[in-house]
Amino acid sequence: PRMPRIEVKCVGFVREDAIVHRTVVLNVSQGGVSVEAANPLTIGADVTVSLPGFRPQSAVVRWNEDGRYGIAFNSVLSLAELVAWLHERQGL
Repeated sequence: PRMPRIEVKCVGFVREDAIVHRTVVLNVSQGGVSVEAANPLTIGADVTVSLPGFRPQSAVVRWNEDGRYGIAFNSVLSLAELVAWLHERQGL
């Protein structure tokens, strides 16, 4: 089953090789993120996802639909880590 997604709206960065893409993060879960990117990401590419206030995550680009991308983390985030990050975001 899919992990619950939490809608967020923040800037994130996706590094694919030497290219860093500025993205808008649409939602996040323990297993990954959905982002909008102005420039194309490569499906199947190994990337690093950086969110404000969160440690960088190794991940893989899984899908694309009209400029939206699904990116799966290589390891599942702990629920406590994700909840702590969300609480920090609410305090901004």
